[in-house]
Amino acid sequence: MFICLYSVYMFGKNKLKIFAALSDSSRIRIVSILSKGELSVQDIALILGQSQPRVSRHIRILEDANLIIKNKEGGWVFCKLNRNQEIEKIIDFVCERKESDKDLSSIDFKRLLELQHNRVQEANDFFYNQYKDQYYIDSINKYNDQSIDEQIVGILSKNIKIPFNNLIDLGTGSGKILSLLSKLSNNCIGVDNNHSILKMARARICESELSNCEIRYGDITKLDLAKESADLTILHQVLHYFDNPDSLIEEAVKLLRKDKYILIVDFEKHQNEFLRKDFSHRRLGFHDEQIIEMFNRFGCKLIDKTKGVSVKGPNIEELIVKVWLGMKGK
Repeated sequence: MFICLYSVYMFGKNKLKIFAALSDSSRIRIVSILSKGELSVQDIALILGQSQPRVSRHIRILEDANLIIKNKEGGWVFCKLNRNQEIEKIIDFVCERKESDKDLSSIDFKRLLELQHNRVQEANDFFYNQYKDQYYIDSINKYNDQSIDEQIVGILSKNIKIPFNNLIDLGTGSGKILSLLSKLSNNCIGVDNNHSILKMARARICESELSNCEIRYGDITKLDLAKESADLTILHQVLHYFDNPDSLIEEAVKLLRKDKYILIVDFEKHQNEFLRKDFSHRRLGFHDEQIIEMFNRFGCKLIDKTKGVSVKGPNIEELIVKVWLGMKGK
């Protein structure tokens, strides 16, 4: 009741939809777990232990009150908090009150952590199966690597003075990006959390005698690296494996010095729903507007992008691999 009265006090009678939306404990729980990042409707239902239709009804009410924003991707719907300044205070207040509810919050956040852990494990297993023969074996990755590599090198050479000092590749995998860009940077660090894959990355670096490259084990969602130490951070074919890609961009931006760069390589928005099940994709690519929004949220601006390279195959709707380059401001 106090939360509801607080919302009316803060936003006036015109915000009675917020009053109604936050009068239900399940909807308060949804707002609270979404404070930790974007989640699908299926994930929210799993965390709350409620049916998907029931959760969908709660989400419609929250959306109608302008508390959350929905993003439809194929057969999935992702939800995130609306951080509009007008309602940000009430969202923060609700989350603070929910944190004090130890019983429910501990259950919800425990389930959220388990869900995130399982997703990381699924992605790691997929990466290992793909990399174990030291090359991709699935049809969607048999695109023209050379064309994409040329676009990556081209966009960097066009916008950044070469050589730059420090490059950090997040989710480095087999070390492909390090070997591609080692001549453009004085120092290169690749970070990944799969020991089996990192063995192959180290083997590649050693075989190619790339003395300015270093491979490190680490969690790219919680980096243990010096802040504001990099001239370029890279997320190459990484974002679509995560429910909350903006959290990775936030981590990547933290590593950058002012006026330095972040490079994203990923699929443009598409409708190949089977990639979720068969290839552990969590997001079906990204619109330019999504990349721009995530850049802006963390103090960056888009300064260049490529047209992209088309990926085609049997029973596959066209995929386009694009490159986006952002710059960190003040």
